[in-house]
Amino acid sequence: MRENNHSGLGDLMSLRETAEPGNRDVQSIIVAGNMEDCIAMEHCIKELFPSKSVIPVLNSDELIQLLSSYIPDLLIMDLQMPCKKGVECLKQIREMSTYDPMPIVAYSTNQRQATAEVAYGLGASFCFTRPKGYPDLKDLMREIVEMDWRNVTRGKRMKSA
Repeated sequence: MRENNHSGLGDLMSLRETAEPGNRDVQSIIVAGNMEDCIAMEHCIKELFPSKSVIPVLNSDELIQLLSSYIPDLLIMDLQMPCKKGVECLKQIREMSTYDPMPIVAYSTNQRQATAEVAYGLGASFCFTRPKGYPDLKDLMREIVEMDWRNVTRGKRMKSA
């Protein structure tokens, strides 16, 4: 793997090393955020994993409505999502026990550590800063989708490798 200069991949690779072997096969993914992020992440995931189902959601109200009838294997959500802020949405989702097993990967376009710490405190499984370049985003999406999320301690901040 080439060297990455964005926040997140090193943390995720450290997290992956602590998980037990035996990837839980992620088949369905919701990507929630602005249109540009949703399109970019969906494109990366579909390019890497054509059989995966990816559902883009453009705001927190749509996300909560979709989650009332559908639970994906993985949720990737923007912490600055339109309508209700992503942090508030994360809190609302984690308050409902139905979603306990669902891994939630939170991202932001900026690198505010305090925002990530709040997200971890509310139950995010992993947080990252969205890389600007497509190759870095694609590498990160590969790692996120291939991760065995069954053995990840929710809300625990992992150190960079």
